[in-house]
Formats: sequence, structure tokens, C-alpha cells
Amino acid sequence: MPTVGAEKIVLRPGQEMLNNMVREFRFIMEGWIAVRRGTFICLCVSLFGLLFVAADIARAAEVITLEDAIGRALKNNSYVKSRGYGVQASKEDLNASTGAFFPRFFFTESFTRGDYNSYAVFTRLNQETLTFSNFLNAGTVSNFYTGISVEMPLLVPELFAARNMKKVSFLSGLKAFDRFKEEIAFTVFTTYLSVLNTRAVQELAAKAHEEARELHRVAKAKIARGMGLLSDELRAFVYLKEKEASLIKAENDLHLARMGLSLLLSEETLYDVAPFDALASLPLPPLDEALTESMKNRSDYLSDEYQAQHASHNLSLQRSRFLPRLRLDGTYARDSQHNPLGADGDGWMGGVSLRWDIFDKTLFDDISKARFEEMKSKEYLAQRKREIAFQINQSYLRFEEAKRRLDVAREAVAQASESFRLIKLRYENNLSTLVELLDAEVALLQAQSNAILFQSECSEAAGRALFSAGLLLSRLPGAR
Repeated sequence: MPTVGAEKIVLRPGQEMLNNMVREFRFIMEGWIAVRRGTFICLCVSLFGLLFVAADIARAAEVITLEDAIGRALKNNSYVKSRGYGVQASKEDLNASTGAFFPRFFFTESFTRGDYNSYAVFTRLNQETLTFSNFLNAGTVSNFYTGISVEMPLLVPELFAARNMKKVSFLSGLKAFDRFKEEIAFTVFTTYLSVLNTRAVQELAAKAHEEARELHRVAKAKIARGMGLLSDELRAFVYLKEKEASLIKAENDLHLARMGLSLLLSEETLYDVAPFDALASLPLPPLDEALTESMKNRSDYLSDEYQAQHASHNLSLQRSRFLPRLRLDGTYARDSQHNPLGADGDGWMGGVSLRWDIFDKTLFDDISKARFEEMKSKEYLAQRKREIAFQINQSYLRFEEAKRRLDVAREAVAQASESFRLIKLRYENNLSTLVELLDAEVALLQAQSNAILFQSECSEAAGRALFSAGLLLSRLPGAR
């Protein structure tokens, strides 16, 4: 009886053809799927590559605001950190002057050996080993001395004057540090404006380069139509190369300005900057108010005031050297013949000492010197007050001057733009020469460059006026 496994299946010709077609279709689909899978992998790789490129572009074109730039500079700038450590050192110096009022303890351990009569006798006496038999011939004696001593000033007028000097010196350094931070903030502000200025110049140079390229194209087209001069094409070509060179310089200036900003931030990243309207964001107080409050707001003037107080305290210090000084001293000691920290004999001693310098010629000279130093600091402070008032008046006048120059530059840009538009229209209709068009475009570019420059100068003048009045840190964003 035949089994199922041994049964042979015979296919008809139509079924075999159908199976062949199915196998071919399956092969084609598998190949298509493989191709699609490879294409998908390629697309994924390309997508990741584009993401990395986009990330690099984003990092290269990272935009920073003025507030963020000033905050980073005041936090990360190495000069600011260095000055901050100097202030901390001055504070520790003040703490040390206060510590001079506290008692001081000393520990002493020493070893001696000898047969000198006075040494040997008194050492055996301290060791409590002196007897009648060795009184006249104490012999060679070894001794381990252990002592704990204390010293404490009871009344030393110099210490009070010295502490006052350290205190005003610390306060002077603290105010000088505040002024230094304001200087860093102002430098960041001007550098930020420089980046804005150079970027505007670069954009203007790029636009001028495109205009010059278009002029050169038009000049060549006119020659091709028999309506132009070869000299016009040459002029257009030379003008194009001049604008190309100006564009190269503008791009390099922008790169250097960004490097300068990164230097102030103590970072390596080159940042682009966000727009900032200084005229709207930095309103100036009235001049009378700025002059009145400047002595309270200028940290460098307050630092100079503390320096004048330092000179006065120095005079007090020199005068206090004529007064008596009272100190407390005490000692507990042990003497041993055989080992350190031993106690063959021990004892204590305490007392109060008074020292009064009755006459010392150098004290009078030091007092005279301190008096002249005090007079010097007062005169310097008076001149600084007048100088600060002059700086504030000057900065306000410069600000008004910059605003008026900016208004004039904007009027010139409007007039030059209209003139260039008309002359360009006449040139395209063969009613003006290329020389006239180039002259008009040069005048327009000069007017636009002046407007950019005066805008930057006006913004900087506003910041300088606040800086002169000591108000920059309180008005600039990020500096508070």
C-alpha cells in the first residue's frame, strides 16, 4: 500500500508557470525591499550628518544678549576674579589686625648640655637635683626644657589705630573692586556695540558688493548691445574689486570684534549679538542730579575717601607710639635631666610689663611725615571731585553732540538714497553716465557708513555718561 510520503505530485504546465511567476515576483520584491532598506539607511546617515552640521552652525552662530554678556563677564572674567581674591586677602588682613588683641600661646621644647658653673648649678636647681655635695662642682648637666608661655596686650593704643587703618584699607579696596567691575561692564558694553557696528558695516559692504556686481553686469550688457563704453566696464570692474576688498576687511573686523567679546567673557566661543537700542534702554538722569549724586555713586571716589581716612588713621598711629604699652606675660616650665616633657622640676611665672618710650627722635619725624601724607590725600580728594564733575559735564555734552550728528547723518542717508535711485534710473535709460552713478553710490555708502558710526558713537556716549556718573551698574541689564 503506497504511503503519503512516497506519493509523487505531478503539476500541470499552467500551475508550474504560475509558481515561476510567484517566485520571480518574490525575488523582485525582496530586492526592492533591500534597496529601500539601503536607501533608508543612507537617508538616516544623511539626516544625522545634517543634524551635526546644523548643530555646528548653531554653535557658531550662537546669539548672546547684552545682559547675558555682562553677567558672564562679571562672573567669569579672570581679571574680575583676580581683583576679588585681592579683596578677600585684604579682608583677612583686617581679621589679622583684630586677632592682635587676643592672647598668644607658645610651646617650647629645647635640649642643652654643659658644665659651665652657673649653667650647671641653676639647671640642677631647676631640676631639683642640687645638693650640698654637688653645689660647688655641679659637673656636666643635661637638661630638657619644656615651656608653655602666654602673651596678651592689656593696653596698646597702636593696635586700635592699626585696626582702623586695616578697616578703611579693606573698604577702599572693596569700593575700588566695585569700580573695576563697572569698568569691565563698560568695556563689555562698548565691545558689544563694536560687534553690532562691525556687523552693520559688514552687511553694508556685502550689499555694496552686490550692487557693484550688478553695475558691472549692466556695463557689460550695454557693451554687448553696442550702447556702452569699454572705459565704463573698466570703471565698474575696478569698483567691484574695491568693494570686494572692503567686504574682506569688514568680515575680518567682525571676526575680531567677536573675538574681543569672547576674550572679555573668558570663553573660546565666538558669539553673535542681539540688537540693542541704547538710547531707549539707557535713559540718562538730569545733569544736575547726576552731578549731585556722583559723589555717592562713584565707587572710585569713595575709595579715595577711604584712602584719605587711612592717612588720618596713620597720623593717629604715629601719635599713639608716644603712649605707654601694657602687656601680660606668663610661663609654665618643666626641666628634666633624662627625657623630653619630663618633670624633674617645674614651676610657673607671670607678670605685667609696662613700656613707655620717653624720647625717640624718629617718632617726631614719623608724625611729620604722616601729617603731610594726610594733607596730600585731602588735596588729591578735592581735585578728584572737580575732575569727576568735569567728566560728567563732558560726557553729557558729547552725548548731545552724538545725537545731533546722528540726526544729520540720517537726513544725509535719506537724501543720498533718493539721489542714487534717480541717477540709477537715469543711467538705466542712458540719460546718465556710469561716473555719475558711481559717484552717487559712493556718496550713499559714505552716508550710510556715517549713520552706522554715529549710531554706535551715540550709544557709547550714553553708556559713558552713565559710567562717568557712577550709574552704569545700576542701569545696564545684567550688571545689577
